[in-house]
Amino acid sequence: MDPKLEQLIKRKDAAQAAISKYQGLLAAAEQQAATLREECKAKGLDPDQLDQVIQQLTQKSANLAEQIEQQISTTENAIKALQGNA
Repeated sequence: MDPKLEQLIKRKDAAQAAISKYQGLLAAAEQQAATLREECKAKGLDPDQLDQVIQQLTQKSANLAEQIEQQISTTENAIKALQGNA
């Protein structure tokens, strides 16, 4: 057989093997994505709105931290007032 033809056949086989490999990886990734979408839905989250949900949760966390900080300040001021009267 012609060496050039043999080389072309080897390249074709290598390309087919790569295609098969990446098709398998794609199928696995699609399955993982489907599983994650279902997990989100089971938790009451819209998987297409995760960025919005994350932003809302981040804002809520910041608001709660601010409330806690205010409550701590109020408590510290009350303690100082009590110590000043003692």
